[in-house]
Amino acid sequence: MVDAALLYLRLIRCSIRSQLTYRASFVALAIGNFLATGASFIATWFLLQRFHAIGGWSINEVAVLYGVVDIAFGLPDLTNNGLEQCGTLVRRGDFDRILLRPRGAVLQLVGREFALRRGGRLAQGLLVLIWGLRHVTTPFGWAAAGLLVFAIGGAVCVFQGLALLQATISFWTLQTLEMLAILNFGGIETSEFPVHIYGRWLQRLFMAFVPVATTTYFPVLIVLHKPDPFGLPLIAHVLAPLVGPLFLLVMIFFWRLGVRRYASTGS
Repeated sequence: MVDAALLYLRLIRCSIRSQLTYRASFVALAIGNFLATGASFIATWFLLQRFHAIGGWSINEVAVLYGVVDIAFGLPDLTNNGLEQCGTLVRRGDFDRILLRPRGAVLQLVGREFALRRGGRLAQGLLVLIWGLRHVTTPFGWAAAGLLVFAIGGAVCVFQGLALLQATISFWTLQTLEMLAILNFGGIETSEFPVHIYGRWLQRLFMAFVPVATTTYFPVLIVLHKPDPFGLPLIAHVLAPLVGPLFLLVMIFFWRLGVRRYASTGS
């Protein structure tokens, strides 16, 4: 495990060095990513300036939830480019090379590229979270900070599991299904707002089947001292992020089934 972690860090270092070779291009891409993702929160800000609140949540409170979700997505998004290319690797037969190497396939795929240019969403989420916490009226201490970190960790597992799911499907379809991006990016857009404002079917989708909202919404309720519309006990709010690792374990099991299903091109 330690050896694999050290190898992964070396792969990341090599990827970062290669990207910084053309610094002007890297800076332009990073700025563009930051502005593109930041436009989403600006639209949210204008919306709540007009209506003042959504589902009983002010712009400052929505900003806290928004920041947690964007940070949780931004972290795995830095390394998931290899998983996104899994369909191409399978279709061309290049996945054979990955299986022949004495390392895990997932480690090789997430180590293919550390996409610094995608750091704009992560930076934007962090800034929005800090801004929201500075303007909410509820006190914020170390316990609340720890719970937010716990929530981010749980949501990271969910987004990583979705990336694995999208890659695994390609063993059957021979290409990455873009419709699965509905769950990924749809989960982001939906979970950036309090989930109780949506219809019952959408709540079930992103609380049970793709539990992005479960791992973020309930811990944030505690941090902001907001009442729970679903009437769950306090312990359920605290332990909600644990759903993320469980979801990731299921997706890892599904990934292994997909790898067994893989058949070489024979070329």
